[in-house]
Amino acid sequence: MAALSPSLPSEHINGTSSSYTSGLAPDVNGSANGTNGTTTAAPTAFDPELFKSYLLALLPPVIGSTPEELEELFLDEEFEDRVSRFAAEGGSVLYVQKVKEEAEDEGPPIYAYHLTSHLTYSARHVSTVALIKRTPVLDTLVPLASQLHILNLFGGDETPYESLHAVVSQAVKPWFDAFVGARGSGKDADGKLGIPMTKRKFAELELSLLHLQQNVEIPETDLVIHPQIRKAVELARSQGVRPTIAHIPAHVLNDSSFLNTLQGHVNIWIKSIQGVTKLSRDVSSGTASQEINFWLSLERALEGIEAQLRSDAVNMVLDCLRNAKRFHATVSFIADTGLKEATDVVHKYNQLMKDFPLNDLLSATDLDKIQEAIIAIFNHINKKLKLSPYPIRRALPLVEAISKDFNDQLLRVLTSHRLTYTPYETFDRLLGQTQELFRTWDDQIKEFTNVAREVTRRRSEKFIPIRIQPAHAKLMERTRYLRDWRKQHEQLALMTGPTRGLANIGKDVGGMDMEEEVKEAYEIIKSIDVLDVSVEGTEIWVTAENAYNERVARIERQLFTYMKRVEDVLGKGWELYAEGQKLQAESTSFRRKLDTKPVFEAWLNDINRRDMGINGRLFEVMRIRGGAGGYQLAVNFDPQTITLFKETRNLLWLGFSVPHAVSNVAKEAKRVYPHAVSLMETVRTYGQTLDLIDSNKGIEMLIAEHRNSAQKMIGKGMSLKWEHFSSPYDHRFVGSGIGDGRENKHVQYVREFASIVSVLQDKANSLIDSYKEISRLVEELHTCPFSFEAFSELIGKIQAAIDRLNLEGYANLDHWVAELDQKVEGILLGRLKDIIQLWCQEFDRIDDGDTRRDLTVRDHTLKRRGDKRTKEEKNSEGLLTLAPVVHEIRIQNQVIFLDPPIEYARDTWIRQLHEWLGIVCRQRRLQSSRYEIGLQLSGRAAADLTYVSLLTRFTDNTLEKPFTLIETKVQQVKEYVAKWLQFQSLWDLEAEYVFNRLGDSLANWQQLLTEIRQTRSTFDNSETQHSFGVVVIDYEQVQSKVNSKYDSWQRDILSRFGVKLGNAMKEMHASILKARHDLESHSIEGLAGGARRF
Repeated sequence: MAALSPSLPSEHINGTSSSYTSGLAPDVNGSANGTNGTTTAAPTAFDPELFKSYLLALLPPVIGSTPEELEELFLDEEFEDRVSRFAAEGGSVLYVQKVKEEAEDEGPPIYAYHLTSHLTYSARHVSTVALIKRTPVLDTLVPLASQLHILNLFGGDETPYESLHAVVSQAVKPWFDAFVGARGSGKDADGKLGIPMTKRKFAELELSLLHLQQNVEIPETDLVIHPQIRKAVELARSQGVRPTIAHIPAHVLNDSSFLNTLQGHVNIWIKSIQGVTKLSRDVSSGTASQEINFWLSLERALEGIEAQLRSDAVNMVLDCLRNAKRFHATVSFIADTGLKEATDVVHKYNQLMKDFPLNDLLSATDLDKIQEAIIAIFNHINKKLKLSPYPIRRALPLVEAISKDFNDQLLRVLTSHRLTYTPYETFDRLLGQTQELFRTWDDQIKEFTNVAREVTRRRSEKFIPIRIQPAHAKLMERTRYLRDWRKQHEQLALMTGPTRGLANIGKDVGGMDMEEEVKEAYEIIKSIDVLDVSVEGTEIWVTAENAYNERVARIERQLFTYMKRVEDVLGKGWELYAEGQKLQAESTSFRRKLDTKPVFEAWLNDINRRDMGINGRLFEVMRIRGGAGGYQLAVNFDPQTITLFKETRNLLWLGFSVPHAVSNVAKEAKRVYPHAVSLMETVRTYGQTLDLIDSNKGIEMLIAEHRNSAQKMIGKGMSLKWEHFSSPYDHRFVGSGIGDGRENKHVQYVREFASIVSVLQDKANSLIDSYKEISRLVEELHTCPFSFEAFSELIGKIQAAIDRLNLEGYANLDHWVAELDQKVEGILLGRLKDIIQLWCQEFDRIDDGDTRRDLTVRDHTLKRRGDKRTKEEKNSEGLLTLAPVVHEIRIQNQVIFLDPPIEYARDTWIRQLHEWLGIVCRQRRLQSSRYEIGLQLSGRAAADLTYVSLLTRFTDNTLEKPFTLIETKVQQVKEYVAKWLQFQSLWDLEAEYVFNRLGDSLANWQQLLTEIRQTRSTFDNSETQHSFGVVVIDYEQVQSKVNSKYDSWQRDILSRFGVKLGNAMKEMHASILKARHDLESHSIEGLAGGARRF
């Protein structure tokens, strides 16, 4: 961004500067400013007219204006003041803005010009020129061109991203790189100065600006809010309360026009939100950055919409419509927008897009950084693809887009080194690193392909071929060829160099300079872009290479001429001299490198040494060395024979004379080649398929039929020989299809064998996928929630997979399904045992809490079986309920009874137990031939179609235990209820009958009162019910009546007891008085005469 110094006319700069300098002389000398002899010189003031003249010369060609249009720029009253501050203050900047004014008519555009120190941006800005000072203070005596930087900032309708990216990538960054390159310091010195970090920051800035250009604009959604709603919300907030429809006047709330407007707004919301939720893009149409930024931006947009929908204003609008019973506008509002589904999809996709390390690749400044970035990118993709449901059909073009970025970045780095100008050691090192980069890419692509196939099978997505078309394929081929070409050139340059003695041969004999010829030939290549793999670039490369080869061919021709001339000058036997021997050795060595005959002879000897005949059997059985040993099938065909006809064809093109015998073998090899390759590929596929079958032991039975077909074909082919393909091949009928009987039967065998093995491979792969899916579903039966729907869903999926196997015609399906069903039975039997034990534990548990609540039973078998899911997931699944049975002790017509009877509880518990057991037992049994309708199917019992028979498979008292607990619980309840039923006697007994039974014995009366007090604790308390865990006895209705009746009986008994006790006390008192009276009536003297008896 160097200073753009326009060529200013001398009258505007130099002349003006001189005139104004002389005009300021009085101020400088102190005679014109009123100081009268002051000796201190004041600083020279900057004249705004000088700046005006500079702008008049600069701006017209830069921003496309005329001097007359710029006059309004200088008519501003603050122009001189602003320029003076700009000249005097350090670090300031001025902007000249050209703004298009709005015009009502369609006349020519009118522009306004402004000089300001504060930069603003508007779509009406046509252009902005920044005047940046290079010095703290502008000096009038120095031309302004050397004191100012000029930068033109484009405006108009386009965003500034393109122009800023152009400034950074085309001006600032190259200027910095050129400066650093001119310094010539090493890597260590640059590292100490922070130059590599600065380069990286430039690359990141360039990348960020590029991203801003490539971002797909997500439309902003601003929901329209009715002014009345907005006013009500503001009112509620000012009051510090939550906004409700109560803040809207009643007459407005019931106004149909108001409600119609709100409903219209809701419809507008739905359409605008759908404009975002239905957004999508073609991943193959842009860059990888655009795909990543699209999903990240879409997530932010959806979050913004969700935030608006949660706002008080939106909720109030919906509440108003609900209040008016306009439910059709509110019930399906969220569903119509598609917001929930879109948010879920985008959030899951962004598991892959977040923290995507693509920027590491795009900002890489050397080959090592590119390699690290490639590894990081594919590690991220392979890891996140297993978690995110991002479709594989989108992942493939995404990887291809990454390949484009990889190609571009690699070109950018390699081009910066100017490969054809670099020394050979540096060139070879760079291209060696490049080849390693391509190998790294291939390794990562293989891993990605495996992950993509695994994910496709696991998701049960529609099959698509996992192929990546790398954008860097041509560059990879060019760099590989270029490296070999440069190596050959360096060898040629070395042979013609001064150290080999051949460089001056041409000069000595008056011919060409070989060393110079090689250099000039290389100059042809240096003048082109060797990495341009476009159609035009390839044509240029081919033309340059041909020109190079022509120059090099002249050297070979001249070499023989030079050697002849040397002999003519020095005479025969010149090679016997010391110098001649050295020259002869160099010449011979050089000609040997140029001579292709030894290479051809070595190839011919190798062919003759080998037994290249096409004969013998098609197959051979080879022993596997190492490991567990064994044997494997192989094709009895030398791979070298495959390339024989290609090499022979190329040698014939080059003019070599290939022996007839070798040529015949090559022709036979050409005939047999497609069949040999087909057989080798078929055998390789067969071996891989068998390995897959052996690693999945559960499918041998199902795939046996197809495997036997392939083995029969192998047995048939063991008797065939290669001679059958080569000899009669010329006489076979040409032009008919595979099924034509006149076609060579050996050729037909190859095709049939390939077809059968292909079917075996397809069937095996499909079967393995189904088997893995079935095994996973069977294992989920161990840990799924204990509900009919959960079991039914899993068993239904297993049955659907079996049905697919049935329709695809796999053999032995009946036996295989029977074994699978036995395994499922074992799992379900274990779940039944666990749930019965759990039922018994919960049935026998006494809940001390609120007994009116349902007793919730959780399927703890998940924990017992080592379920690895989180606690929250477990608590949300497997809910079973033991509803407590409530019985009420009631009194009606003076009769106490239990409602409902205790037998109802027994029936309820047994029914609940049956419901729990029925969750498993009522499941449909797996069937191998569900689609076949026959006598054997219609005659099967209903029990055979379900798992009811599992109840007969218990070997202990597991099934008897819950019924025993039920009877025990019934007996406990009966004993408790019997106590209440005893109070029936309170109504049945007559008082006189009880009083007569008690008689006059106060002891009996006292015992009865004690029993009454003790028995009263049964009902005289604050409780109204009694819980036995799963059964509750409610006595609230009879409690008060029994209490009242009890009080009546207690009062009567106490009253009668009081009477009898009073009478007894009176009698006792009378007896005591009588005894006292009798005692007092006797004299003391009478007592002395002897004892008296009372």
